[in-house]
Amino acid sequence: MTLTFRLLLLWLILGYGFLLPKTQGQDKSLALLESRLSHARDTHRVEILNKLGWEYRNSDLPKSLKYINESIELARSIRYEAGLVVSLNFAGVVHRKLGNYDRAMSYLFECLKVAERLKNQEQTAYAFNNMGEIYNYQRDHDNAEKYIQKAIRIFEELNDRQGIAYGYLRLGEVEEARSNYEEALRYFNECAELRLSLDGTAGAGHRLCQY
Repeated sequence: MTLTFRLLLLWLILGYGFLLPKTQGQDKSLALLESRLSHARDTHRVEILNKLGWEYRNSDLPKSLKYINESIELARSIRYEAGLVVSLNFAGVVHRKLGNYDRAMSYLFECLKVAERLKNQEQTAYAFNNMGEIYNYQRDHDNAEKYIQKAIRIFEELNDRQGIAYGYLRLGEVEEARSNYEEALRYFNECAELRLSLDGTAGAGHRLCQY
């Protein structure tokens, strides 16, 4: 089996969730969240807006951004930093998906400042990982590796195996971009093994590809 074929096979195992349509249950969940939003106020509204923004990130980016922007505005106005740090991280993800890398980085750097005030290591780690992914898209592979490794160290301290798997996935992408295919495959394999241990099936962990 050639390395190229092995990489393709592994990506099909890891990422096939992208090809699956939303289930009826997911549609009902979104409808329920949107119905609750009409009555939600203050911190509860921020939490629902964040959930909606996150859920729509792979199916409707404009709607995702609309919810996240409202969450950021509300969280700022009521000084709810525990919700703001999440919405800033999500904004970085959505703008990265839209190709707005500078704006994405701006949100992620602000996320890091808020996370530092809150001593929220989880959001710090996800921000680092998201920044590493953007650096990789910009072909700054050294900075990409640097920030992803920082994220993995924090995930390890938190014993967050899902976060570690996500970091390995991103490191694999960096090594693939560098044409270091054997090293890329090693990281993808480590990611897959962690997913299997967490979810029981490889496909169940496809959400890690979608942060």
